Amino acid sequence: MRRLMLILLLIVPSVVAMAAFGYFALQDWAALQPAYEEFREARAGGADARDLFIAWGTQDIHRVNLAADGAWFLLAAIVFAIGVHGLCTQPAPPSRIPEALVEEQMLREAEERLAETTSWRRLEDGMTHQQR
Repeated sequence: MRRLMLILLLIVPSVVAMAAFGYFALQDWAALQPAYEEFREARAGGADARDLFIAWGTQDIHRVNLAADGAWFLLAAIVFAIGVHGLCTQPAPPSRIPEALVEEQMLREAEERLAETTSWRRLEDGMTHQQR
């Protein structure tokens, strides 16, 4: 249940947010390039202050939008990383074998090892008595 909650509440929404904000950041980047070229041409061409201010404002709008989209993309990536970290640090799911059966099997294995050890000791004791 915890895994499902992490996936549905953190990982999936953050992936969707990263896709959306990444898409809009790329759109703003594509719009910033011609706006900056226009500003650079106006500055190099000796445009008056009004035209220069308009060109500067136009490219500045795209810069602000790009910065905001980039920040939201990074925040979504952090939420995604937190969700993945939560999945990786969860304890292993409990075994489906009932504990009583596991304890019973461990007890049987311990008894078998004890029987083997005891039989070897008897064999060794028998050999030492015969050798005397």
